[in-house]
Amino acid sequence: MQIPLLGWLLQGIPETFALTYLVVNLGSKEVSWEPVIKIGAIMSIAVYITRLLPFMPGVHSIISIFVFSLVTTNVTSFSLMKSIVCSTVGIIALILCEFIVNALLIMLGIVSVEQINSSVAIWIITGYPQVIMLFILGVVVNKKGIVLME
Repeated sequence: MQIPLLGWLLQGIPETFALTYLVVNLGSKEVSWEPVIKIGAIMSIAVYITRLLPFMPGVHSIISIFVFSLVTTNVTSFSLMKSIVCSTVGIIALILCEFIVNALLIMLGIVSVEQINSSVAIWIITGYPQVIMLFILGVVVNKKGIVLME
């Protein structure tokens, strides 16, 4: 699905920063905001460009994992393997959060799949709960000291 510019600004960028916060926390006990901001800024642009390309569903997620891994390796002290693992876990968490939020909203009759896919405003609004969930996951990972591949 191509992301309209407004959707990217209001939902895509916050989502990318939340995902970046989670990924960096998965790879390090001590997290500063500098790498989160650098990676988040680069990835928000990379994901936007990737989503503009005519790939079948899911391909942009795979591409995002590899780009995320390369950017994370270059901005942090993570090894490439650690970046791949953390990025993959982060993207899977994003997919699960999106699935859970959308499933709940649809099951509760708040929105339909057609409404989410046809309205940029609804797509943006329904995306905020998953952004919050990703930030909360990042905080929990940080507070619990969970680090993948120490």
